[in-house]
Amino acid sequence: MVLVLTPTGRDADLSCRMLRQAGLDCIACRSFDELMDRIAADAGPVVIAAEAITAEAAERLRARLDAQPKWSDLPVIIFTGRGGLPRHLERIVRRRNTTLLHRPIQVTSFVTMLRVAVENRLRQYEVRDLLQKLSDRAAQLQQLALELTEAEERERHRLAGILHDDLQQTLAAANFHVNLLPRHAAQNGLEKAVRSLSDILQQAIEKSRRLSHDLSPPTLRQNGLVAALHWLADRMQQMHGLGVEVDAAAEAEPPDMSLQMFLFRSAQEFLFNVIKHAKTGQAYLQLSRTDDLVRLLVRDRGVGFQPEEKADRPAGFGLFSIRERAVLLGGKVHIESARGQGSSFVLTMPWQWAGTGTDLENEFRAGETVPEIAPEPEAGVTSPVLRVALVDDHQVMRSGIRALLVDQENIDVIAEADNGMDAVELAGRYHPDVMLMDVAMPRMNGVEATRRIKALYPDIRIIGLSMFNDPETAARMRQAGAEAYLCKTGSGEALIRAVQGKPASSAN
Repeated sequence: MVLVLTPTGRDADLSCRMLRQAGLDCIACRSFDELMDRIAADAGPVVIAAEAITAEAAERLRARLDAQPKWSDLPVIIFTGRGGLPRHLERIVRRRNTTLLHRPIQVTSFVTMLRVAVENRLRQYEVRDLLQKLSDRAAQLQQLALELTEAEERERHRLAGILHDDLQQTLAAANFHVNLLPRHAAQNGLEKAVRSLSDILQQAIEKSRRLSHDLSPPTLRQNGLVAALHWLADRMQQMHGLGVEVDAAAEAEPPDMSLQMFLFRSAQEFLFNVIKHAKTGQAYLQLSRTDDLVRLLVRDRGVGFQPEEKADRPAGFGLFSIRERAVLLGGKVHIESARGQGSSFVLTMPWQWAGTGTDLENEFRAGETVPEIAPEPEAGVTSPVLRVALVDDHQVMRSGIRALLVDQENIDVIAEADNGMDAVELAGRYHPDVMLMDVAMPRMNGVEATRRIKALYPDIRIIGLSMFNDPETAARMRQAGAEAYLCKTGSGEALIRAVQGKPASSAN
């Protein structure tokens, strides 16, 4: 649609009539303000008589043309008469897509010029539509990459759950049962064989636990990215002899769990790259934040490589995958290296991550109500037998612990629960002397359940249990009020002593 602005409405109408006869759509603008409004609404070429533009109007038009999006370059044709071009229009005429015509001009030449301008403008709109499609496609790819990242992490977590919820629990429960056999089998000479069996079970538990850690480190979900990076550094030292200096500030930890997972997996891959190629025993890992960006850096002083050596091929599928996903998700990976001078890998991601917010562990959510609590037992009523409650979401584990405890004359297991919410209710209903509290449970985790129970019933002793001997989780349980934190794969004697309130005979 051609826009026409002349000093009088009659001239504009005549111009439009002539253009329509030539097959061009046009609109006669009655004022400069109307012209500006129509330019903002997907206009075609603009035809202006120089006499119709004041100095102030020329400045407004120039500002509007300067503010066009990158795809747009509005064709402007300015007619001038014998008086020449006013000075206030000179800056507009110097623009790339502005044409100056001197009257008189042949109608056919003018129409041909306008047709070219219309075709030019139509191509600009095609470019706009293509850019929009590309933008939509990029958004789709970003979402697909995000879903792929989260699906991969869910699969890792699922496999870790199979190990944790099945194999490890069964082995740990079997170990509790085995701990009962030596005292009964000693007279028959079976004690040595039973001890050997216990050692084998312990080794099997440790192997499955290491695999579970590698698939989905529990400290990442329980304690956050910074704690997980320190755990990763310890792991690299223990398993591969790579010393990793970690510089990770708490304020650099992004709030979105999906982004934390991506950063952790990237750090893991960068460090594995150091192990495989750098030929050095030291690396530096840094997590930092600048404004709306989070930055992960892994640097080594190893043998290095020439960047052009890997310019035409991915530097390993892991690094290639990280680079591609980072770009699709609005970030980037930068690699610097030189022979003999080491390498550095930098991953930069937006602080705000368009995650799905999926709660992969179905743990406690804020806002749940505390169940009504039954009255406490009458004051002064005591019993020589310790009344114990078991709280664990694995029935086979509760069965193993129960079998271990009921063999003791002064211990009575009075109740069980399989989640934190029920544990709080159980504490009020039965008011046990001791509660054995698993850390990772549905509905409400053990840390929150311990915090609530100790606030309501400070005299109940709580002992935290976990498959993982994790210092960060142990510290959180103690801060919540637990008097001890034990690993389920530890000795049965240690658990019995903890329940009885006796000091541990050896470190757990």
